[in-house]
Amino acid sequence: MIYKYNSFAGSVLAVLLMPVTVLYYLVVMIRHLSYDTGLFSSYRSKTFTVSVGNIAAGGTGKTPVVTAITEALKQNGRKTAVITRGYGRNSKGRVIVDKNTSAAVSGDEPLTIFNKTGSSVICDADRSGAVKEFESGYDAFVLDDAFQHRKIQKHLNIVLIDHDRFLGNRLLLPSGILRDPPSRLKKCDLIILTKIPDPENDSVQKKIGVLKRYGKPVVLSQIRYTKISNGTSEAPVEDLRNKRISAFCGIAEPEPFFKFFNGLDLVKKIRFKDHCRYGMEFESVLQEMKSGSDIIITTYKDHVKLTEDQIIRYNVWYLDIDLVFLDESLKIINTFDLIKGWIRAEK
Repeated sequence: MIYKYNSFAGSVLAVLLMPVTVLYYLVVMIRHLSYDTGLFSSYRSKTFTVSVGNIAAGGTGKTPVVTAITEALKQNGRKTAVITRGYGRNSKGRVIVDKNTSAAVSGDEPLTIFNKTGSSVICDADRSGAVKEFESGYDAFVLDDAFQHRKIQKHLNIVLIDHDRFLGNRLLLPSGILRDPPSRLKKCDLIILTKIPDPENDSVQKKIGVLKRYGKPVVLSQIRYTKISNGTSEAPVEDLRNKRISAFCGIAEPEPFFKFFNGLDLVKKIRFKDHCRYGMEFESVLQEMKSGSDIIITTYKDHVKLTEDQIIRYNVWYLDIDLVFLDESLKIINTFDLIKGWIRAEK
């Protein structure tokens, strides 16, 4: 079995939660059936619409993929808007992100996408309403975390499966990690196995074999750390070799981030919950990390939530990444080449 529980207690808890899991499964399947039979209606825009989603709860690496696809569309002449719910924001209604928007208002992921791409980012729980209102002004929409959002029919449905957690124990929440049963993968157009280690690793090839059973093309993605930045200056990651480092992050799956520091002088690491809001009490945490290290490293998603004063006073930098896509033969794929077939099919 690919997935194993970390503890006996975890296995027992999964069994105890099975009644809730069965109820959740029934609700999910009835909802899908209602859309599949036409009982619930969905809207298909004339504007090319691509969804980047998952069937697991959090941590599959959606934000880097959304960013890469948005940038690829932009670089190929498509005026593109990202539409997202804006999870973790303290605002209500619709927010259109701009250079003055804070992470608290938009959420950390929407602000990250906006800063990285310069494309429009619209935060709205009513994503179908946003599509209908803005479709005349854009050539493409990228929907963040929308595989389960059945109110919109997508021209391209991409589902991400992360390498480490994979399909878990193949059970739905709360006994497992899945929001949808694995059989729903047959309803997507493209599967991306994310956060892979060495592409030639046996586990990667085994997981490709499992995913191919669902009859969809499978692509790999790998995060490569290229440089560090404090927002104004950049340096190669090699500059960290002779420094004492403190690292923190508030992301769903932090282990790949912390694994980067293996072999470096990591004196302190702190994990916060995903989408954590860093309030005034965070000052003492920064002071503690700064006192024992030469530099503090975090993720870009966390960096955007810090004030300029905090970044300067505590010497906080972020690890910048490149996202590389590979086909099954481990050949690098251009991001636009990954999606252009579906764009042409809609013309």
